[in-house]
Amino acid sequence: MKRLKLLATLMIVSFLLLLPFGRVYAEERNIYVGDLINIKIANQNLTEEELRDKFADFEIVKLKEEADGYLLTIRSFDPGEKTIQIGNDELKITVKSTLKEIDRKEVYEGNLTPKPAGFYVEVKYLLYAVVFLFLLTGAILLIRFIRRRKAVVLTPYQRFLGQIDSVALTMEDCFIQLNFSLKEYLEQCCSCKIKGKTSDEIIQELSRIPNLELNLSALYSWFEKCDYYKFTQAEASMDYKQSILEELKELIPNIESIPNVELRQEVEV
Repeated sequence: MKRLKLLATLMIVSFLLLLPFGRVYAEERNIYVGDLINIKIANQNLTEEELRDKFADFEIVKLKEEADGYLLTIRSFDPGEKTIQIGNDELKITVKSTLKEIDRKEVYEGNLTPKPAGFYVEVKYLLYAVVFLFLLTGAILLIRFIRRRKAVVLTPYQRFLGQIDSVALTMEDCFIQLNFSLKEYLEQCCSCKIKGKTSDEIIQELSRIPNLELNLSALYSWFEKCDYYKFTQAEASMDYKQSILEELKELIPNIESIPNVELRQEVEV
């Protein structure tokens, strides 16, 4: 779940970072010979004739008068930097030549072979992809959240019964699995840490829980029987394994019936 939250956060950050990308790209592009340049001039004191005179170095393609000034479309076929003074403002326009940017000293030989189109992805399609991934990730997170909310909620006792019922007595490590299931149940219902401890240490830890002392002897006896087959090469018969399992099933209802033992009511699985 933490990984999914991290992925969702990264997708949101990436989406926010890419949003202004298209706008900045458009603003910082170079102006080349023949490019159309749209200029908004918010100055009502200039006449159309004065405006044409100031942009005499450019070809005026379109000049439209508006309520708050003029909308001007110009272009130039003469490369270089040009400065236009409009009132207190100074407008600098640099027109570049594509020929000057070619670093070539030898004689240029024409090549009539068409060049294949290079790989190019428009910014808007990149944004669409990010939005799609963002929505897809959000949908996955939502579905998993709904599934988790619908997951079966079990008590520690119900979870314990499900675990020991899944243990096959024919397995070599059946005593280890039964032992682990019991420790996990005691940790959940008694709020203690006993995994990795010896049987003596477990009983010592459980002895601190009020009203549980009546069950300590039975628990210690079961742990000892289980430890014998866990730590020796002895083999137990199927009948003995079944008796160990039935004895374990009888231990837990006695603990569940203790009124003052601090039990956790639910465990989400």
